[in-house]
Amino acid sequence: MCEEREMEKYSVEELATILGALEEVLGSDVAGQFRRGEIEISVREALGLLAPSAPIMIGPLSNVFSSEFFSEDNPDVKLYIQDKFKERILAVAKKVSKKPAVSLVSRDLTKPMSDSEICAEIPSNHLFSIDDLWMVAELISRQSNGESGALLLNGFANLFYFQVGASIIVVHVSCGGSGWSVSDWDLDEYGQWYDGDRVFSRNG
Repeated sequence: MCEEREMEKYSVEELATILGALEEVLGSDVAGQFRRGEIEISVREALGLLAPSAPIMIGPLSNVFSSEFFSEDNPDVKLYIQDKFKERILAVAKKVSKKPAVSLVSRDLTKPMSDSEICAEIPSNHLFSIDDLWMVAELISRQSNGESGALLLNGFANLFYFQVGASIIVVHVSCGGSGWSVSDWDLDEYGQWYDGDRVFSRNG
């Protein structure tokens, strides 16, 4: 069902953003350093997070969304739900309806990073609320049979940061070959996420 992600292609604007990020780390003469063989770390190691993706439009939600979507009995998509996710996320989720369309973006990690390091690099509005759980469900639904889309299909992590009460919980979605796995972690509990994992946040 799940397949390897194809190599992404970046626009001129995205490449300019990447170059700017490299210059912040390596200095304004980064091109000269590259030509002279003076750069001792890779581009991916220097960046941390790639430039944001093109906007990903979610919704609008015209019907009623229920957390019952995240059930291993869901007939429309094969799901494996971690018990802790059921206890900490689904137990407090309520039905929502009539939500407007929302623009999201994703950023890929270019080196191992902790949650604190990731949160320091993405906009302050990166946190989702429990009422935003329908957005994760919609992204999964769009790729329920392994279609290409915003979520990674190669077993790597798709990460969403949720504010739940006073805590920040990391919702981890991945496609491992036979279906979608959904779990959650406390902030920095996992340690470091991997080069190639993907982080989602609101756009703007």
